[in-house]
Amino acid sequence: MAAHPQPDPPVFNTFKRKVYRPFYSFREFQIVLVCLAVLGAVLAWVIWRGRNPDPTLFHSDDSLLTKKEVPIYKRPVEPWIEPGSAVRTTPSLGPFPSEIIGEGWTASAPVGEFDETNLYEKIDGRETFYKSYGFKRLYFLGLASGNLSIDIELFDLGNIGNALGALVAEVAKPDAEFDGLFYSSANAGFLVRGRYYARFVGSDDDPAIRQKIRSLKDALLSKLPDESLPWAYALLANGLKISPTKIQFTPQDAFSFDFATEVYSAKVKGDTEVFVSRRADVAAATNLAEKLAAAFAGFGKAVPGADAKLFLNEYINAVDGVSVHEQYVLGVRSAADAAEAIKWLNQLRDILKASTVAPGSGYE
Repeated sequence: MAAHPQPDPPVFNTFKRKVYRPFYSFREFQIVLVCLAVLGAVLAWVIWRGRNPDPTLFHSDDSLLTKKEVPIYKRPVEPWIEPGSAVRTTPSLGPFPSEIIGEGWTASAPVGEFDETNLYEKIDGRETFYKSYGFKRLYFLGLASGNLSIDIELFDLGNIGNALGALVAEVAKPDAEFDGLFYSSANAGFLVRGRYYARFVGSDDDPAIRQKIRSLKDALLSKLPDESLPWAYALLANGLKISPTKIQFTPQDAFSFDFATEVYSAKVKGDTEVFVSRRADVAAATNLAEKLAAAFAGFGKAVPGADAKLFLNEYINAVDGVSVHEQYVLGVRSAADAAEAIKWLNQLRDILKASTVAPGSGYE
């Protein structure tokens, strides 16, 4: 009977972690101790040196600061023009009137233009804000006078409603005083003219900058085309005598509701706020009103209110309400009680019945 072949010896260490050497020499032990001592000494020296730096390490030779012969680069007064090349022309002013330069102020560079694809390059972090107000194009121009400068940002937002909405949202000061559709602060100005929203931002709080911003306002008002105010201003500005600069237009996500779009609102008394929205037809207006009623109901309970749907907001102990008149959605938020809510809703309905939003009234 043939013997079975013996298996090949294992390739891997069958003893796994077993040490083959039965012992280590005393010399090796001494070497390890010396290495640890050297590493400890190096570490101690690094720590000590970090706490006791050389006092002359950051000391500079005063003679290097006082030598007059060290050449220092200075920007030429005028850019170099290659002989035989085209004559340098004044930077283009684009949509801006020529009156914005002069009297010591010059354009520091041609007008920069930005659209939806590259707006982030100029307005990093605020791109979504302007796009929510119908952003079309941004024109940027810098002005300079000595050490002073003013940046002009001219936003084309499609229509005057978007422009006014952006202005009021950006200023966002209940006590802000406007000169028409213009607001100014220590070193800045904000203007709406037609579909354009302009921002003037100065480098410093300086009388020359404040004076220049006022002249920029006059120049743009004479140059840019005007538009009729949106239809909602007939109700809120003309009907309820609310300043146009206090009316907020929210194109989307009004009151943090994703279904609420194209809403105009304004504070009328304390925290009480009225709002209006015009839809394509009665069915669309009714649909929006029902969604708003359901949303208001989520904060409290229903309150009897004639033709309106009223709800007591139990979180703030105030009344919210909504009603429909033809294709218009009328609403009130944070009214003191049901009677006040009905009063504001009735006023809005009466203004609509008076046809102040009719064609030719100066409102679109």
